Amino acid sequence: MIGVDTNVLVRLLTADDEEQHRIALKFFEARSQESPAFVSAVTLAETIWVLRRSYGFSADDVLSNLSAILDSDDFVVESRQAVQMVRDGQGNAPQLVDFIIAQLGLRAGCARTVTFDRSAARAIPSMELLA
Repeated sequence: MIGVDTNVLVRLLTADDEEQHRIALKFFEARSQESPAFVSAVTLAETIWVLRRSYGFSADDVLSNLSAILDSDDFVVESRQAVQMVRDGQGNAPQLVDFIIAQLGLRAGCARTVTFDRSAARAIPSMELLA
């Protein structure tokens, strides 16, 4: 398994730099179930942020791109369940990073994750409004 940094994943998804896109594509084409690419929760969250803020991707476009990664046996994705929950309609795409944060908290043994984000507290069962 080989870990992937945010900039490599972003180059794959945006092709904004032709040379780096070609290199990233070659790297990912060499991945397999026996030698997958590992996408950490931090890389996933950063990628979502960069695609939304720097590239203007809609939340649905981000989710669509991430779904292709989730559906591939060539990737191991930390917080896969959070992305799948949003993809399967159990949450909304703009709150994808909040789902990842809550999922990581649950996996770490947290009873809940507190937030000042009212919409996240309403949408995500393990998030609670801190008031």
